[in-house]
Amino acid sequence: MKKIWLAVMASLGIGSMALADGFSITGNLQFLPDFGLVGGQFITPYRSYRGTAVNFTLNLTENIVAGASLRPGFFAGQFVLASRAGLVGVAKLNESNAGYVEGAIRFGSNQIVLPGPFSFDFDAGGEIFITQRIADAAVLYGGAGLDATLVVVPTVTLNAAANAYAGLKLELTRDLNAYLEGGLRYPFGLSLGYDITASLYYTVVRGVRLGIYGGYTNASGAAGAWKLGIAGEWTEKPETLGTPGNYLP
Repeated sequence: MKKIWLAVMASLGIGSMALADGFSITGNLQFLPDFGLVGGQFITPYRSYRGTAVNFTLNLTENIVAGASLRPGFFAGQFVLASRAGLVGVAKLNESNAGYVEGAIRFGSNQIVLPGPFSFDFDAGGEIFITQRIADAAVLYGGAGLDATLVVVPTVTLNAAANAYAGLKLELTRDLNAYLEGGLRYPFGLSLGYDITASLYYTVVRGVRLGIYGGYTNASGAAGAWKLGIAGEWTEKPETLGTPGNYLP
């Protein structure tokens, strides 16, 4: 299949592009506040996508990745299906032995297919990410960003938001990591939303992680609620740009 895809690209005159990160799958089964399979948006205050999706990405250059995803969900007997296509460019702004600073720019489009009515939008955003190792087994990280979304269907609307977040990663063993994260998101003209999450992830084999998470979330304009769930991910080419937790488009 890979040879066929490379041949097709070469026939189109884009043979210099390389198959990048390939496929990845993320899953999220939520128990609180409601039981269901979580789908949802890709652009969150965090670098990691916490939802259910099947993704495919391509490296256009060393620092630019394009990708597309299908995002299914299921709540209260209702099947939900959405999709996304996007592009992300990442640049290292500063680097030391203990950490680094990165900047990223995103462009994309979300489509909601089920349960309807059909809708789609275009979005653009920029973000800064900082990480610093503070001990042999502890890493601090955080970032901030701005994004804007133009909803085209069913009605034309323009929304913008700012977000900021910070986290602590504890490397308990070679295969077991704990995270404590907090984030703020402010949709302009609405109320401030926040989220606090603690999670524990175990690497089963390279590219496969399983985890449990819990916390408290208060989205803008909604009542606060406790959350609890289990999550997992499989990545064909882990630890490369464009994979879950590493600027998925």
